[in-house]
Amino acid sequence: MPRMDDARPPAGREHRADDTQAPERRAGDPQPREPLVRSPRSRSPRSRARRSAWVEPTTRLRLRWGGYRERLVGGAVLIVGGLVHLQSATSTHLWPLLVGTAAHAIGWWILPAVGWRRIVVVLPSCIVVWLLLAGPQVVGALAVPYVAWLLVRSRPLRSYASLVPVVAAGVVCARIFRDYSGTLAALGIMAATIAVSAWLARWIHRAGSSRSLGESSALVP
Repeated sequence: MPRMDDARPPAGREHRADDTQAPERRAGDPQPREPLVRSPRSRSPRSRARRSAWVEPTTRLRLRWGGYRERLVGGAVLIVGGLVHLQSATSTHLWPLLVGTAAHAIGWWILPAVGWRRIVVVLPSCIVVWLLLAGPQVVGALAVPYVAWLLVRSRPLRSYASLVPVVAAGVVCARIFRDYSGTLAALGIMAATIAVSAWLARWIHRAGSSRSLGESSALVP
């Protein structure tokens, strides 16, 4: 008859089985920390707003040729340079009319913008450039190319409030400069005013978009 001690496993096997068991935690040992898993919803609204920071709308366009900055700077130079060069035309020197008009139109066409916006602004802007040959009394018409700039830059409707300084500067220049000799000075004043107004329109666009992003982030649970 077999003995009861024969059913017990050998001593070596018992020790190996005991080795696989987890060690007992003593009273003074610190508790192990579990890894933190942060869910996407636990991120702060500030981090979400930072990821969705405001950028120029035209930078999202897929350009078929050239770089964004090169086309923006080159287009602006051709627009302004064509306008200035056309003003040097005289009754006996008509070549600047052709060169200036062509440069002005090409400048609008190469700007990084939606296609139809670049096309519709060319004719009104070229008409204003020709009207400037009449002298400083009509420099206020530069408000039309400025509106064209807001259009190609995809500015919202609220940004058109920056048109007020441009119109006001045109009225002031028409009152101050009476002779054709003051055309260059009037154009300089209008150029500075348009540059400041363009930055103001950009600020209005960015401020309104940032406010909208903040409100939408606050509504996210």
